[in-house]
Amino acid sequence: MTKIIITGQTPSHKNSKVMTLNRSTGKLFPRNNDRYLSWKGGAEVEILNQVRHRHRGTVGVIMTFFVKDRRPRDLDNMAASVLDVLVSTGSIDDDNVFVVPEISIHFGGISKSNPRAEITIQNLNDYPQVDIIGKEEKYEYTNL
Repeated sequence: MTKIIITGQTPSHKNSKVMTLNRSTGKLFPRNNDRYLSWKGGAEVEILNQVRHRHRGTVGVIMTFFVKDRRPRDLDNMAASVLDVLVSTGSIDDDNVFVVPEISIHFGGISKSNPRAEITIQNLNDYPQVDIIGKEEKYEYTNL
């Protein structure tokens, strides 16, 4: 099990897009805004300083978000940002349902002086391996 704390307000990855003009083609394309990219860079450094080993295989992730103010935020968008950073740092293999079949997202409250995301990653070795090509299979998991 690994516990990680990412300091600062976690931005929404989905809602942080800005349109930028490609000067060569004259076409617009979406990119992440500077605030998100700054948060992502800092979060990657914090994770790399805290994670001692890479979690291979199936994992469960628990996230608790403490926000800086009363502004409404979507927990699922903040969770997507954290999962993307966990993948980009190599802390987990991927963020698809076969690698991360269990996600728990919690609102921890308002912390003006210390907004943060507290993350716990746990190996789930007892999940069955699923062959998804051309099949639909139903599994019942006993540890959910």
